[in-house]
This record gives sequence, structure tokens and C-alpha cells, in this order.
Amino acid sequence: MIRNLFEGNWKQLIANYINPPDNLLDGRLEMIEIRIDQRTNKTRERHEIAMKGVERELAHWRGMQRIQVSASKK
Repeated sequence: MIRNLFEGNWKQLIANYINPPDNLLDGRLEMIEIRIDQRTNKTRERHEIAMKGVERELAHWRGMQRIQVSASKK
């Protein structure tokens, strides 16, 4: 009797592992979508920070070029 119960539970467990119920899949898909959104936002933030740094360095470089050009004209 106990063996039959165990075998039945085992078969149900394996069946759920192979073909999980839809509510489990929906939850997993939602988690995946949330993680994708989080990583996309982090990537955007990093890109914006990097672009601001590049713009700052470029502005500094342009300022240095203007100083060198004005100094060479004198």
C-alpha cells in the first residue's frame, strides 16, 4: 500500500517536472521578464553614465584645444 502511494506520488512528481502546470510557467515567465527589465535598465544607466563621462572629457579636450589654438595665435 505504501509502495503504491509512493510510486503514484513519484509519477506525479516526474509528470509535473516534465510538464509543469501553467501557473508555474507563468510565474517563471514573469520572473524572467522582470529580470530582463532590471538588466535593461541597469545597462541604460551604465550607458548614460558612460556617455556623460565621454561628453565631459570631450568638452574638456575641446577647451584645451581652444586654449592651445589661442596661445599659438599670439
